[in-house]
Amino acid sequence: LSAMDAIGKLGLKGAGTLIFDLVAGENHPDAVRRAALALLDTLYDPRLSEAVAAAGTSAVSSLRLAALPLAARLSPAASIPVIETLLAEGNQAEQRAAFNAIDTLADPRAADLVAAALDRLDRGEVAVGVQLDLLEIAGKRSEEPIKERLTRRETALAADPDPLAPY
Repeated sequence: LSAMDAIGKLGLKGAGTLIFDLVAGENHPDAVRRAALALLDTLYDPRLSEAVAAAGTSAVSSLRLAALPLAARLSPAASIPVIETLLAEGNQAEQRAAFNAIDTLADPRAADLVAAALDRLDRGEVAVGVQLDLLEIAGKRSEEPIKERLTRRETALAADPDPLAPY
């Protein structure tokens, strides 16, 4: 890790191939792979997209989490399927990262993802630990389908006889 820190500080772009191999190599420690991915971004390495794709399909959750914001920034359209998968199948940390990525995503399909997540919330299919993340992201959106779902949810909660239902 110290060597990668030095490479980054010195801007040694010639080390890109070695750094890429660290990201792609499943036999390297997770922390090394995450640091290598961040270093490729720092160096503006031309293989960053390829490294992000490799990290995004890794079996290591922390590496996928590190790749998600980079994927959303580099190719919003290509990150949509990854975000969909994380929202549907990911653990709470992955779902939280997916919602954060949606918040920065400049793709019209992001609204569809939020609307679908609100539908899952209404059905009780969103983990408690990420419900607030979803509601905060949805509250920032201006698309009509999302506004309609939020209004419908608020109306249903206000009509609930349980005084704590809105909370």
